[in-house]
Amino acid sequence: MTEFLHRQNFSLIIISYTAIGLALFTNLMPLTIMLGAACVIWRSANYYGLIRLPSSLVLVFVSLIFTVLIIYWQYKQGLFSVLVNLIMLAFSLKFLELKSTRDVHVYVCTALFLVAIYFIYYQSAFLVSIGFVLVFLILFVLISTHATALSYLAQFKQLIITSLMSLPLAIVLFMVIPRLPAFWSMPSQNSAETGLSDSVNLGDIAELSRSRELAFRASFSGEVPAQEQRYWRMMTLDQYDGQTWSQSKLLQEEENTAFKDFNEVSDKLNNDLLKNTASNNTPLTNTKNFYQVLIEGHNKQWLPALDYVAIDAPMGGDMVRLNDFSLRYIKPIVNQQLFTIKQTQNIPTTQLSKNELSHFIKLPDKSFNLQTRLWLEEQLKEDISAQQILDQLLIRFMQQEYYYTLKPAKLGRNQIDDFLFTNMAGFCVHYASSFIYVARSLGIPARMVTGYFGGEWDAQSKLMTIRQYDAHAWAEIWRNGRWIRVDPTAYISADRVENGLLSTQSDVDLILNNMLSIDALGLAFEKLNFVWSTWVVNLDSEKQLDFLQRLVNKYKWLNIFYAVFLLLLGAFLLMVLFVFKPWKKTHIATEDKYYRKLQAHYKHLGIQKFPGQTVSDYCLKVGQKNKKTAINVKKFASIYNRIKYQTHVAEQDRQQQIQELALIIKLIVKSK
Repeated sequence: MTEFLHRQNFSLIIISYTAIGLALFTNLMPLTIMLGAACVIWRSANYYGLIRLPSSLVLVFVSLIFTVLIIYWQYKQGLFSVLVNLIMLAFSLKFLELKSTRDVHVYVCTALFLVAIYFIYYQSAFLVSIGFVLVFLILFVLISTHATALSYLAQFKQLIITSLMSLPLAIVLFMVIPRLPAFWSMPSQNSAETGLSDSVNLGDIAELSRSRELAFRASFSGEVPAQEQRYWRMMTLDQYDGQTWSQSKLLQEEENTAFKDFNEVSDKLNNDLLKNTASNNTPLTNTKNFYQVLIEGHNKQWLPALDYVAIDAPMGGDMVRLNDFSLRYIKPIVNQQLFTIKQTQNIPTTQLSKNELSHFIKLPDKSFNLQTRLWLEEQLKEDISAQQILDQLLIRFMQQEYYYTLKPAKLGRNQIDDFLFTNMAGFCVHYASSFIYVARSLGIPARMVTGYFGGEWDAQSKLMTIRQYDAHAWAEIWRNGRWIRVDPTAYISADRVENGLLSTQSDVDLILNNMLSIDALGLAFEKLNFVWSTWVVNLDSEKQLDFLQRLVNKYKWLNIFYAVFLLLLGAFLLMVLFVFKPWKKTHIATEDKYYRKLQAHYKHLGIQKFPGQTVSDYCLKVGQKNKKTAINVKKFASIYNRIKYQTHVAEQDRQQQIQELALIIKLIVKSK
């Protein structure tokens, strides 16, 4: 083994390599993981002299073979995933090739690049802290390579000091360096999607609602919405083929037009003017609330929105509002992201066109659900209005033996018939779908809305947490020039509206899965994570400018340029103070003070101490030039050496010896 790599820094290299591999484990393909494990075993065996390192030719051959295999098996997951695996491949082979200090430098740079990739995948406060630990380990490797004479503890202490010194400057740079738009875009990746889908089968949301996975968090600048008002709209589904609810081409074209108009307006006005589109130009008034939503990445463009949302220049960002008042972001949300949304009191009435009215009453072939159609015919023969029939259906849900379950029986070809007249048990999609089917059969325009309902509000942290088990579906019917929300599920279980989904779930396995509650520590961490995401992960140019502007407004003599300069200067001065520590006085032992006084006395007489000269030699020289004080000076050297080098001296004896030194100095000074 070459001498540059010692057991101390080799151990740190093994630990840092393993830690980085574990951090990116879920983002690496099995082939890359197996190669990495093989490299660790091979390198360790070589370190202990059990095997030779592979030649450069072998490494080139292995890299070519694995590159081809990674591209072949991983390209379907997206270009970014391929790049991550290729970088990890190079990192593993470089780990196997460490032969000089220069190789360690390449290893450290590659490791830091992989940690940067880790930060792309993971941005919550806890996971970012793991990333900082990885950076700490990598820097520890660098220090251990160049400071082999120091112990582990000394190296660790030096790393801590260096990190603390750089922290103020790092914070200031983070706050003042402008957040410019990217000049290139990150390649998209085909990551697994979580949350709601763009189509719904009866039972889909029931499966989703067994998950405690976080969907998003919200905070409010004004009044917190009551439980029964927490309907978070995500998707509107208006097409039913007898089995599945989905978006029709009408809504898809509307969404495409909205994005097209948005891009045209953004390009024309350089993002400085109003970003409303032609599809959402209905004026909204009476601002009710502002709320911030910190949404988890779900690889879609949907944003949760309470009724009703508005888009305006300072708050709109890159959001688009559709005609149904649902929100879209201009690109898929792949990572945790923060949005500020404006909520209004109400909207003006509008009118649907004839084509739209006919579209929202479309149903599958009349050969479906004959029993439901016969029931409706009987009701109409009794001269009951369409609205009364809908009201009776809700009363039917409330009074008859319908019940709410996460495990409904499978439905046949005639889903509505099976649910209304046979099974009489289902989840929110069952009730909403049946209600919409009946409404459309009566000629009343209706549609399904999917999203989330409820949320856990914590008054201490002032955060509302919405999880996947809050997924919900409800109906909307067209009445009096606007869409009216109707939630048929509320008529099955009142608790479903008042206390949220978990209060109605009677399945034993679901109850057991959701028994764990968040304690005070958990709530504190939730708050920390929200603040972290707001002011670090989602810090943008607007927040930076707002911070600097508030600083300037506080001190009238400042402008933004001076503010940035003073912040940087302050951070630099903190580093200088940390290095030189002017507040830290050098401690001089009492015996050394007397020794310095002795030197000062004889310096005036032309006798100086030379560098490296011992106390005994100096005192001998003084005694030779000044015979009167030779005895006292020799005695001073003897006592001084005893104080300095004699072990296990009682404190009382040491103080007595120091007093003798003081007396000798007085005698020498008085002598001529």
